[in-house]
Amino acid sequence: ALFLSRHRDVVAVLADEAQFSPDRRRWEHFVPPPPEHADHPIVRLQSSNILAYDGAEHSRLRKLASVALTRRAVRTLEPLMIELADELIGRFIAAGRCDFVQDFASLFPVMIVSRLLGIPAHSERERRFKALADAAVVAFNPMCSEADQLRSLHGMTIQIEEVRALMDEKRERPGADLMTDMIQAEAEGDRFSADEILSTVMAILVAGSETTANSLSFGLIELLRHPDQLVRFRDDAGVRPNGAYEIIRYQHPGRFLPRYARVATEVDGVPIRAGQMLLCSVPSAQRDPEAIPDPDRFDISRTPADLSAFGVGRHFCIGAQLARLELE
Repeated sequence: ALFLSRHRDVVAVLADEAQFSPDRRRWEHFVPPPPEHADHPIVRLQSSNILAYDGAEHSRLRKLASVALTRRAVRTLEPLMIELADELIGRFIAAGRCDFVQDFASLFPVMIVSRLLGIPAHSERERRFKALADAAVVAFNPMCSEADQLRSLHGMTIQIEEVRALMDEKRERPGADLMTDMIQAEAEGDRFSADEILSTVMAILVAGSETTANSLSFGLIELLRHPDQLVRFRDDAGVRPNGAYEIIRYQHPGRFLPRYARVATEVDGVPIRAGQMLLCSVPSAQRDPEAIPDPDRFDISRTPADLSAFGVGRHFCIGAQLARLELE
């Protein structure tokens, strides 16, 4: 593979869907997974979500998801987040100690999605939804063994039925929640199918829960390393929106985004084979002095130079607003 570290190269490749695809099956060394894995119902469901598609099908699913997420963001996000943050913080105040990753960061993003979907707080269904999120992190992590991935996939089969049951209930009794919004979402006469709703929920979980948990943890570390910034973040609500973007820029929660060349081409004069993998290092791009002045300085009042930390073009993170509010 080729490793891209400059901002201009990373952005150029991520923006060029005509020549570079996120579809791993286009890789010159792609080996199909064994049937037990490839034919698993959870894998089939995941392979039809917004993260796996490009082109027209990606645009269609993105448009429908945007309709639902925008409605929900406008109506109830901030009060829900404040209420849940207070609830979690209250627990470790009472305990007199806190493991921030375990007691807050790993819980907050998943529970936000759970409650957005209309899952009752402190319910058995909420507990199982958290178990689904934990299993998904292993099942779709290429660094985990095939045995661990399969074990997690089997567990997810039972847990995803809980989400399907919730979807059926919301069809019968609509509520003020994200699941109802996805059922009712319509864009140019098009609607989500049941499997598309389930796969979109999975995409939000896989793409949003661990990355936001990491950003919450990295953010706290950087604020503790920069006490003056911590005071500003705590005391001045006006700096928090930019502060959230700065945390993601300065300590990006991912390492790279893979792309696969559809055709033989080149990047900045370097020849690329059809099927070759390119690893686009978003963290490196976010520290490139050609694009971002004084990039190694952590400054929560910095106005974002660009938002490519959340992706580029049609693959710009559909949950960017959700992540930013969670970090605030």
